[in-house]
Amino acid sequence: SLTPENRIRSFRDPQRGTHTFSGIHIFRRDVLDLLPQDEEAPDIIVAYQKAVELGWLVQPFCIESGVFWSDIGTPLDYIRAHGEIADCALTSHPLLREAQTEQAKRRFELELKGVQCTGALGLGIELGVPSGSHLHNAVLWDYTRLPRPLLYADGIFTGEDVLPPKPVHPERKPDPRILKSLDIAQGEYQLEPLPKQGSGRLFCRLKKGEKTWVWCAYNPERRENAGYAAISDFLCRLGIRVPKILHHQPDCFEIIIEDLGQSDMQLASGRLMKDCLFQVVEQIARLHVLGDQAVRLEELPLQKGFTKGLYDWERDYFRTHILDAFLKAPELWTDAAAEYRKLRDLLLRQPLVPIHRDLQSANVKVRDGQAWLIDFQGMRLGCAAYDLGSLLYDPYQCHPRELRQEVWQEYKRQIRLLGGTPPPDEILHAAACQRLLQALGAYGKLWLSDGLDWYAQFIIPGLEMLRQAASENHAFPALQKLAQDALQLARDLVP
Repeated sequence: SLTPENRIRSFRDPQRGTHTFSGIHIFRRDVLDLLPQDEEAPDIIVAYQKAVELGWLVQPFCIESGVFWSDIGTPLDYIRAHGEIADCALTSHPLLREAQTEQAKRRFELELKGVQCTGALGLGIELGVPSGSHLHNAVLWDYTRLPRPLLYADGIFTGEDVLPPKPVHPERKPDPRILKSLDIAQGEYQLEPLPKQGSGRLFCRLKKGEKTWVWCAYNPERRENAGYAAISDFLCRLGIRVPKILHHQPDCFEIIIEDLGQSDMQLASGRLMKDCLFQVVEQIARLHVLGDQAVRLEELPLQKGFTKGLYDWERDYFRTHILDAFLKAPELWTDAAAEYRKLRDLLLRQPLVPIHRDLQSANVKVRDGQAWLIDFQGMRLGCAAYDLGSLLYDPYQCHPRELRQEVWQEYKRQIRLLGGTPPPDEILHAAACQRLLQALGAYGKLWLSDGLDWYAQFIIPGLEMLRQAASENHAFPALQKLAQDALQLARDLVP
């Protein structure tokens, strides 16, 4: 805050403060004598504030408009600054105005070569970016060369040849730069594999003494993996609880993530379960309402949105792996086919909003009574009720109808509080049926094709949830009968 004479009164004044200190300062050498002598890394602001109190002249140089300033204290701040300065008005900096024009030119030239450019970009000279690549929130220093046409997001590439992705396998170790960012020397850490693997990702708990982090190595050939860091940052800024990305090393495709522990919503019950469900719908409502315009403005690299083709793929996933491969009864689908087309068309007519796409209990971590969302890299535009169908009709939990209704009403209340319009009840039931076809298909594939016997136990609960979802919406009696007939067969076949 400043005095009426335009002198600094206080450097930290949350009530009366009107300016931000840019970190650029000129001072006399004797100011250093005011630094605390007992601190290894003293704060210069402490010395300045003491000088103010001693009556020394501490004079600000105030710039009111026509400038750009950003505190690029983190890699993400540094990346965002490139986007912010590209759009700001500069009245006194002709070289920066020239830089704005040059950056726009380089971006356009990349787009002409078949490179998709979104978000904040900083582009150096003589870049090697393959046609078909997608750059999002990325800074490429001079002479950077990228190896393949992939999504490169939320990263700084420092002017070298980026090597092709290494295989993601259990023997892989963290890149030395990842360890250095955490002040860990080689041999000073332990790696503990985490149970949730797959989709071209390796998760391990990284330990040094009492400190723990989650280290993830990912295969960027799968687009959803390459966009994980960008989506995590986006959700954090929406006020949605997700584990924080502590470090992203984009040229070796590794991430350090905040460790939320081992407890998830599958271990919750009773009052804690209800509290967690209420917290989840409060957060997912923020995504559905506040995230709608934000994902478009930021050009977030989402997965391909729900279309007729994707809904039909989920249907066929169920038919292939449950009706055909497991039950050996493909004829069960015959009477449900017309009803399914009605269900699919109903969902296709709903507004498209950003959705989690896999919002079930295994993807909700619980720490200190708070629910945190994980595994959101499949985020895409779709029907909002799809997330609620996934959460409330979760075969891992089989929530009773009364609890489902209570949580659904809370979700609608949260949507209205944010200024949105919640979906009608019949859309929830249709979306739940659609989601359960996908989930059941996944259980069948993981069990019968991939040899993961653990998933077999969820086929009967999944069919029961499908029966209940279809029965709650009287428009789908054939789907209800399909579920009942499949249940009778499955009870004799599931080990």
